Amino acid sequence: MPKLNVSVPHSLEKEEAARRLSYLMDGIKSKYANQVKILEEEFGETSGTFAFKTMGLTIRGTAEVTETDATINCDLPFAAMMVKGRIEKELRASLKKVLG
Repeated sequence: MPKLNVSVPHSLEKEEAARRLSYLMDGIKSKYANQVKILEEEFGETSGTFAFKTMGLTIRGTAEVTETDATINCDLPFAAMMVKGRIEKELRASLKKVLG
């Protein structure tokens, strides 16, 4: 399965960056509520796993915040390869916005 890895540096306290990352996830769920079905969402203080289904495709991944960056890793179905660049661009921009 193809991978999507997006990592964005931050200068926040680790806990604050994790809190902001959770806001990003909440925003995605809200914005795409009629297009995305959440299958799994487990987050601890600074890391977690998620899975969702959209347009018949299941995407699974992890999110982790360290002292210096926030990283989201996803396994993409082959059918999503056509939009991988767009997903990566939007995800990176959203991470920069919430961590900036």
